[in-house]
Amino acid sequence: MSYNTIGSLYGGQFHQKGLPFEREVGFLVVMDLLGVKGIWKTPNYENHFTKWTNINYFIDSCFNKQALPFHKYCFSDTIIISIKSQNYDKNNNLVNYIKSVGLALCEIIQEAILNGLFFRGSINFGEYLKSFDAIIGPTIDDAAICYDKPEIIGIVASSEFKTLLDMYCNDHGTCYPFTKYDLPLKHSVLKDWWLLKWNYNASEECLRILESRYQYYANKPNIQTKYHNTLLYLVDSVTI
Repeated sequence: MSYNTIGSLYGGQFHQKGLPFEREVGFLVVMDLLGVKGIWKTPNYENHFTKWTNINYFIDSCFNKQALPFHKYCFSDTIIISIKSQNYDKNNNLVNYIKSVGLALCEIIQEAILNGLFFRGSINFGEYLKSFDAIIGPTIDDAAICYDKPEIIGIVASSEFKTLLDMYCNDHGTCYPFTKYDLPLKHSVLKDWWLLKWNYNASEECLRILESRYQYYANKPNIQTKYHNTLLYLVDSVTI
């Protein structure tokens, strides 16, 4: 797949005209933390804030380890991460970027679980405009539409990124570490949807923590469902 194909797929509509924005092509990840809305009302909000701060540092270390230029935007329980694909339009080497970004996200999801934090979100790839404190464009719009829709812990492909992965996997035979799965939503299921296989090399402790959370929310089925679906995925993912 050529860069021109990618540009056509995502519009290629941004042109800088002296604006204080930088045009980038890259990945955009939108995630929120489950079960933390209103946590500032609870006695242990300082403990949560410490965990949130620590996982933010860990996110930095994961992308730095993969030598990926990134920028974060955090507010309340939500985080947006842009990961610039350096020289992609010259090298057309998307498969390495998919792998590097995916492996960094796998580490982040696992470390968050080990610290009692549970991310759910979406990922897209394309063109956007960003400044130090703002990001706009169709790529972020598409990711933002679906990041809070899956009833499962982890990172799923936006509709645009799914199209890209379908095309790219046909060309290259793999989109590791992304895999296809029947994605549970609140009132439906998206068949054969791409999601991050975040449990690659995950410790048994991750499973124990998720099982504990599932039991903890026994009287809150709307919350428990997300942990139930995640545990089902962990069983199913052995064969996908």
